[in-house]
Amino acid sequence: STQSRSSAASDVYKRQLVSRICHDLVSPIGAIVNGVDLVRELGGSDVDAELAMISQSSDRASALLKYYRVAFGTAGDDSAISRSALREQATSFLASSRIVIEWPGDDGPALSRPVARLLLLLLMCARGLAGMRGVLSVQLPPEAEMPIGIRIDGAFSPDAPEMLAHLTGDAAGAEVTSRLVEFPLSRFYAADLGAELMIEQGEGTVAIRVSRPA
Repeated sequence: STQSRSSAASDVYKRQLVSRICHDLVSPIGAIVNGVDLVRELGGSDVDAELAMISQSSDRASALLKYYRVAFGTAGDDSAISRSALREQATSFLASSRIVIEWPGDDGPALSRPVARLLLLLLMCARGLAGMRGVLSVQLPPEAEMPIGIRIDGAFSPDAPEMLAHLTGDAAGAEVTSRLVEFPLSRFYAADLGAELMIEQGEGTVAIRVSRPA
């Protein structure tokens, strides 16, 4: 049945989410451990560089945890997240990359947790599509929480066609790996909000837009 297939897909996504979170946290947490080991070995010598590495890695791990708490966490409560808080999380998430984010400003109503979750998932999709470098322009309406959108300008990842197929549903039935889990999950949560997810492609640009029917 449709319900059983949906439940099975949801279980796959959950398993891949755990894998994805563990994968992304291994590097910063591992660097913290290595930094501590270096400090122990150096003892009384100058350890500024090692302490800086520890600080940078711990900040990165903390930022990822805060981001994932919203993007992959439950959206069942009634809390809302301010645009400034989302901007800070988005900026921290992209801090270690060569991708630039353009945010429309912090004015406007806070976003409900389900919409905030979808926005951060779409930002992960946009980062994957952009590949090594690019510009991500977030679009938020000034007086409402939807429609939301992200425009990606860049060279794009070689895997962009596969990623977009998972986002649009054209790859339904194909294996979903932890590397791509945010794409079908974004589609799943957009549908859960009763919203339509649209993709527009142009020369060197892709625009993702999510809106509720009028």
